[in-house]
Amino acid sequence: MKREKKKGKGKTKGIRKGKTKGKKRVVIDKNMSINELLARYPSLVEFFMQKGHFCVGCPYANETLEEFCLSNGINFKKLKKEIEEFIKNKKIF
Repeated sequence: MKREKKKGKGKTKGIRKGKTKGKKRVVIDKNMSINELLARYPSLVEFFMQKGHFCVGCPYANETLEEFCLSNGINFKKLKKEIEEFIKNKKIF
C-alpha cells in the first residue's frame, strides 16, 4: 500500500525552509522587536551580551531591530548576517 503525500505547505512562524530540502533558515525582519527576537531565539541573549548590548530587561527592548540599529549606529544587514551566523553555529535547529 502506497502512502499518499500530503498536499499544501504548513506554515511555521519565524522559520522557513531553505532551498535545500529539509534545511531551515532564520527569518529576521527589521520590524521585529528585540523582545520578539529573543523570545524566538533565547540563545541570542548571549549574542547581544557579547556585543555589549544588554537587551534583556532593558526598557528599549520593545524597539524594532531597525530602531535599534539606527540608535546604535549599526548596519541592519550586517547585524542580520551576524545573528544568522550565530544561530547557525549554535545549531539551534
